[in-house]
Amino acid sequence: MPRRAPLLIACVFSLLSLPLSACERNKADTNTPEAEDPVDRLTRDLLGALEAPDRARLVALANPTLAAEFEARELASVSQTLTWLGPISGLSHANETPVANGIERHYQVSFDRGELGLAITIVAGKVEGFEFDAVQWDALSDRAAEAHAGSLRVTAFSFLGDTLDPKAIDYRMTIEGLGAELREHHVTVGKVVLDSSGAEVYRQRKDDSMRFPQAGSGGAGGHLDGGVTVPGAGTYTLELLITDQIAGESITHRVPLTIP
Repeated sequence: MPRRAPLLIACVFSLLSLPLSACERNKADTNTPEAEDPVDRLTRDLLGALEAPDRARLVALANPTLAAEFEARELASVSQTLTWLGPISGLSHANETPVANGIERHYQVSFDRGELGLAITIVAGKVEGFEFDAVQWDALSDRAAEAHAGSLRVTAFSFLGDTLDPKAIDYRMTIEGLGAELREHHVTVGKVVLDSSGAEVYRQRKDDSMRFPQAGSGGAGGHLDGGVTVPGAGTYTLELLITDQIAGESITHRVPLTIP
């Protein structure tokens, strides 16, 4: 499987990698947000902006050289892995060393789905460079890619109401495997109804377009409602072309429909 993210992290974002000196300090603590210092908070901000991905926020956090890299590079693969990992549950300090007007700190970051080593250099209150542990990143990004590939799916579908009115057939479905940007999903749904001979009897002129927030837990799904009409009694097939506008993935969901 191609591994674009480690190349991005190692070759683009590792702008400054300083050797650790004898003045390293080892820490075994795992900080809670209430006990964190400014470097911890900046690290959380960086990870959150990479996950979103929020390019404007990343540029604001970085020094000019790294900011230019953020503006030029594709961040989707990094965002995909961090989104899959889930919320941060802890920042454990491994060691740190002072640098001119700043600090280089090594973390073990705990997420819902795993742990990831991170080295970050802060100079004058800005991120000058950072690097994820390459071995851990390879394994986690592969798992995230596997979870993401072909993941868009309908997990539940039902028509609403005790009886179906040909002039107003409403439905509700649950979809999973959606991408997110700035913690928001964007889905479009095209609708076609075919009769028993395969002839088209309904096509909505404009696709439904729905934006809704990502679940706070980093979820990747939601409930979508819609409706169609048919000429009258008969046997039909409802075809829904569902497109995840963030991930660029589409599926067609077909449902049999009988109006007595």
